[in-house]
Amino acid sequence: MGDAGFELLHELAFEARASALNEMRRQVSEILARTRLRTEDIESIVLALNEACMNIIQHAYRGDSCKPIRLCIEPHGDEVHFELLDCAPPIDLAQVRGRAFEELRPGGLGVRFIAELMQDVRYCHRTESAGNCLRMTWKRRPATQDQ
Repeated sequence: MGDAGFELLHELAFEARASALNEMRRQVSEILARTRLRTEDIESIVLALNEACMNIIQHAYRGDSCKPIRLCIEPHGDEVHFELLDCAPPIDLAQVRGRAFEELRPGGLGVRFIAELMQDVRYCHRTESAGNCLRMTWKRRPATQDQ
């Protein structure tokens, strides 16, 4: 994303371990607080990023905790762009889909949560090296009268 003409706000790299996500959430919250986003928006973004990282850990790396995840965060006007990169074998993009909330069974809700919380979500394979890429865009919502 750094070559797309946007100013890079921040880049984080961490191991694909569930225990590393607490620090990722803390850092992302601090970074986004500097963008003057509302607390509830920051919480939604952090939830979406956490879900995406757990999907990378569980499905792309299949629990491999020594592999890297890279997160790039870029502001662009009223939008914030996020890019998650892994080095896992390419996933089957046709298999990435959420399930309906009404289906009461474990799994499959992370993709749905991400799609509900972010305004644009694109899964792709990395072109510059092996791995997968998840691009997400959060768009600032217009203020309501009660804000």
